[in-house]
Amino acid sequence: MIRPIKLTIHNIGPVSDIEYPFNKSLICFFGATRQGKTTATSTAINLLRGGAFPPDILRHETKEGFVKLDIEGGSITREFYVDPKDGLTKALEIVFLRDNSPITVPKPVAQLREIFGNPFLQDGDFLKRMGPTDRKQYFISLLNIDTGELDAEKKDLDDQNRMLEAKIAGYGDIDETPVLAIDTAPIKAEMESRRRVHGVQIEEWQKQLDGLRLEWQSGKRKELREAKNSLTIAESDFTDIEATIVRLRKELESAIDKRTKIDGSCQTLRTQVETLTAEVNALPDLTAQANELKAKIAKPLDLSDLEEKLKEAAAQEVRVSQYVENMRRVEQRKNDNDLLGLNKERGREIKLLKAKKLAQIAEDSGIKGLSFDEDGDFLFEGTANALISTSQHQRLGLALSQMYPDTAPIELLDRAESLGVDVFKIIEGAKERQSTILATIVGEKPALIPDDVGVFVVEGGKLKP
Repeated sequence: MIRPIKLTIHNIGPVSDIEYPFNKSLICFFGATRQGKTTATSTAINLLRGGAFPPDILRHETKEGFVKLDIEGGSITREFYVDPKDGLTKALEIVFLRDNSPITVPKPVAQLREIFGNPFLQDGDFLKRMGPTDRKQYFISLLNIDTGELDAEKKDLDDQNRMLEAKIAGYGDIDETPVLAIDTAPIKAEMESRRRVHGVQIEEWQKQLDGLRLEWQSGKRKELREAKNSLTIAESDFTDIEATIVRLRKELESAIDKRTKIDGSCQTLRTQVETLTAEVNALPDLTAQANELKAKIAKPLDLSDLEEKLKEAAAQEVRVSQYVENMRRVEQRKNDNDLLGLNKERGREIKLLKAKKLAQIAEDSGIKGLSFDEDGDFLFEGTANALISTSQHQRLGLALSQMYPDTAPIELLDRAESLGVDVFKIIEGAKERQSTILATIVGEKPALIPDDVGVFVVEGGKLKP
């Protein structure tokens, strides 16, 4: 038999810190109501069993707490904490260490039953007081129900199926009409050929224009420009000489001679200018021809027809890419549908395997009328966990009670004010069963205490000396 050594409680209910040894056959806890006596005994023991706990299980304004039972060569611990994500109080898995090993005892339910005894003997409404979720968990622990691998695989499949169904719905209508690409190589080759021809034409036109410029600037036209320039100079000189004659009378004769000479020169030049003007006027006008060449050179090459073809080819390329993508999505949709079908088939297999396993567990339990639904929740006499009646609770509790050992090292006796003269009888019974009785008594600590009785006074969640 596993022997308890010490119980430690931290921040549970009204208890801040309590620690006491299992060194007597009967340990009594005295004190007024709501001081922590029940928490130090039955509540702590039930928590170590894995029982349900209220939302306010932790001491006011604390964020963590625990109950720990030291046993020979090991310990049993259950910790509680406030989850910062949602502010709810939650419990960690029970940690059961045994035989001085650092390895946690797996599935310690049967061994816990040996330590803490039959809860139905201590509380006839043990099962009824639980909520549906805690009752379900109680059965999982009591009967060592392990469908974790199947449940995990089923959950993974369900999650994957939800994603696949959403993905398949997202494909929508896919246009599967074939679209062929346009070969742009001939169009681009034609454009390049036209550009080369146009470049050769521009070079020829530019040569012709340069020739016109050269012709315009040479021959009679050049002589006419030079004559006009000379006439302008001579006329300017004539004007200067006229002024000189007026101003310089002394040189009048010389000036008159010079004027005569210049006048003669002017006459000659005028004649020359008139002759050249007539000759130039007789030359053909090249302005229209030059303007025509300039217009040809300035006019851009028209490739608009080919550019339109390239635009259509580019648009067609986009449509081809879309078609290829559509075909890829069609293939992906088919693959997703195939995978979804396989997943659903495996899901049905898992449900059958789980149902078969749960049916075997129900049969092996020996509890008449016990069965399980596909979610792993139990039914009793065909009634769902949450709907079990009072009479069904009594019958089920009786059947469950028979699964516990007759004796256990820890027994609970709440509100034991009537111990009186029977205390020695109770102690002897505990010795015979090799157990320790934890008793709570509302009242003050008595003056006389038998040697075989441990006594503690609980006040304000602590043990008074």
